[in-house]
Amino acid sequence: MAAFIPSPLSPSRPIPSLQTFPYPNLPTDMQIVVLSFLAEAPFEKYDEHLPIRQGTLTHVIPFVCKLWADYSKSKILWDVCIDRKRSSPNCPSFGATFDSLFQAFASVPKYAKPNLRAIAAFAEAERDIRFNLPCFFMPSYMRLMIPIQLHLFEPRYCLLISRVMRGRAADGRELGSEGQPCPRFVYLDQYTVTEGSTGFVCEVRRCVIYETGRADVVLLPIKHCVCENCAVEDGSGGLHYVKGREIFLNKTTGSGQPVVVGGYSD
Repeated sequence: MAAFIPSPLSPSRPIPSLQTFPYPNLPTDMQIVVLSFLAEAPFEKYDEHLPIRQGTLTHVIPFVCKLWADYSKSKILWDVCIDRKRSSPNCPSFGATFDSLFQAFASVPKYAKPNLRAIAAFAEAERDIRFNLPCFFMPSYMRLMIPIQLHLFEPRYCLLISRVMRGRAADGRELGSEGQPCPRFVYLDQYTVTEGSTGFVCEVRRCVIYETGRADVVLLPIKHCVCENCAVEDGSGGLHYVKGREIFLNKTTGSGQPVVVGGYSD
């Protein structure tokens, strides 16, 4: 005697579908979490056939129903998109500025438009993840969020610090406390600059520039980064500029004490 085995199409084994998934019965926060798997912001993916780089979060989800239109304005969904941009190893940069994002929403009816704060946050994330900065490179013992002191004396690095500090006080006072962002440049912990090199985006927290052009600086490495393109500026004496992006590396920090590299006084 053979035992009866229900087939996949048997009434005793109904096929799961969106119609049977209890989405409407989920709590609001869980509904938004489920929706996050479908939500993509403009510029998050590239499609050469689209004149404007649209996204499901702005051009699909809001038109399903009024509830989803409200959900599409949720900060949670926009934060998920930003996190994906930060963590994706191959996330290209599409220049998602505030103006270009605003243009991408031009065809969206008023009731479905996200608030300006969400647009601004996404554009700011694009600027924060991507960078085009001058580069200092030298082997050292550097760790994330551990201050480091440098004495800059090479002409190319004197040029670097004069540029990033332009319009800012270079008399040793703490930077960033006045509400303005700290000046930044890239630090590569190696002897050369090549595409694919990993390093740090550093903030200048204190700086003293002397009459000779030399400078003493205190840096804070705030994020890991990877170099996607590098070039030497003509007539700069070898100053490199690096285009790259933020990455996440699982590296532990040290003891929390400032590390001094290449430091000496005249």
